Order: sequence, then C-alpha cells, then structure tokens
Amino acid sequence: MSETDEKFSVKLRSGQDKDTLAYLICYGRAFKGGRFVYPTGIKVPRKGFNEARPGRQIAAIKRLANGAYNAMLDEGASLNSVSLRNRIDLFRNSLQWIGDELHVVNGDRVEKYLVPDGVDREDLATGVKGELVKAKPQVKKLIEKTISGGSNELFGFWEDVLSGKIKPRNGKSLRKSTIRSKRQSLRAVREFRPTANFEGMDRKFYNDFMAWMREQEYDENTCGKNIKKHSASGIIE
Repeated sequence: MSETDEKFSVKLRSGQDKDTLAYLICYGRAFKGGRFVYPTGIKVPRKGFNEARPGRQIAAIKRLANGAYNAMLDEGASLNSVSLRNRIDLFRNSLQWIGDELHVVNGDRVEKYLVPDGVDREDLATGVKGELVKAKPQVKKLIEKTISGGSNELFGFWEDVLSGKIKPRNGKSLRKSTIRSKRQSLRAVREFRPTANFEGMDRKFYNDFMAWMREQEYDENTCGKNIKKHSASGIIE
C-alpha cells in the first residue's frame, strides 16, 4: 500500500500534558460527523513528536487499521464507526467475540464461528491463539472439535470407552466402580482444558494439569489417578 492509499493519519490528544495518547483519524461520509477516531492506547512524548514517523508500535497499528478498512471495502461490508472499530480490534487481537460468534483472522481471511453456550470462551480463545502461530493452523478443526465435545478425539474416545462402544484391552466390560472413577477423571480434564486432545499431551500439559489439580485441592492419590487415566492407554485399561 502506498502512502497515497492510506486512510489514516496520526494525531495527538489536545492539551498540555508532557506525554499524551496517540489517535488514528480517518475521514469519510460513512462516519458520524464525517470522522472516525481510533485510540491506539499508546502514550507518546508531545515534544518533538513526528506524525509521519510515530514509532514502530503506532505505525504497526496504523497499517492494521488501513488493512481493516480496505478489507471491509473488498468484502462489501457495511462501513461505519462501530463496524470499523470492531474490525481494527479484530486485526489487532487476531480474534474477537461478537455476540455468540467468534471472529478469527486467519491469514488474509476473517473466519466466523457460531459458538454455543456452555463452551469455555477463555479456554477456546487461548487454544485458537495457540493454533494461529502454527505454520498451518487448523482453526476450524479445533473449534469444531471443541464445540462437539471432542468427538472422535480425546473426549469422544473417552465417552466411547465409558459407554462400552470401545472395550478394554481384556475385552471385558468395565465395572461400575471403574466407570465412576474414569468419569471423574474425564470431568477433571474437561474442566481443566475443554480443548484438550491427544496431540497436546506433552510434559507441559501434564505439569499444568497437576498444578491445576493441586490448586483445586485434589489429594495426591487422586492427582496420580487422573494423570494415569488421562492417556489413551490409561483410558482403555
């Protein structure tokens, strides 16, 4: 994008403060009063500030804002102060909740997912952010797996064992006491991390899970049982 294509300029809040907040300004008939103002949240020294060279952080936000503006034009999306602010926030944070929808910036696309009640939003957002840093992020697969309760993955496999669809190694049905114990372990893992999967069972996961159980005041014996029954081999024993 050339300088002539840019929609935003950088301005400082008026006043006499030594340090002040920087804003992005955009003009157009789509905005109430013909002007859109976006706070960067960054304070800069007023003295000697150069709007053409506002610093790396503000320049990066300015690029994102221009990208968000142009993406909305390309999509034919409704452009107004609220929608543009939401889109810039989305570009800055990689994801954003709008009602029951999770909007995710994946490469040059904005993907939208309807997430039902009952899903831990904070844990899902953490999982999505972790997925986005991968070379080939599978955001849709992660979200669908979370929404379905892990069907065909960790939780789905676990439920199939408890329901008898998958038999233990010895081929015999599980005893009621064993089912009860395994279900308690399932509940603990699901509460700790609703997005858990077999691929994520590394040492950090186990350490974090153990730390979480101790914070919840599980006794050491229960912690050990939950860790053992958490693995694929432990689930079907």
